[in-house]
Amino acid sequence: MSTYVLATAAAITLVIKSAGAVIVGARALPLRISRAIDMSVIAVLTTLVLTSTLTTNTSIHVDARLIGVAAGAVALTHRRSSVTVAAVAAVATTALVRLFQ
Repeated sequence: MSTYVLATAAAITLVIKSAGAVIVGARALPLRISRAIDMSVIAVLTTLVLTSTLTTNTSIHVDARLIGVAAGAVALTHRRSSVTVAAVAAVATTALVRLFQ
């Protein structure tokens, strides 16, 4: 069943992206709409990360993963750090917390 759900989601995504390209065409989106789309992408990504980090089956579970995500977020707030540095910081922090638990 999950294969059908994945295939359906992929098909819907393809239709939405194709419709956007046909409707907008070569025109640029207004700045307000472009900013709203950018912010919605950030919100959806944040929701996915927090959902996968904090939940186990049907309950909320706070453990070392949350501290690792927080360390990665702090690393991303610095201007000169890359996503790779943030990922390494998150993994290392999670490992250290699990080591000393």
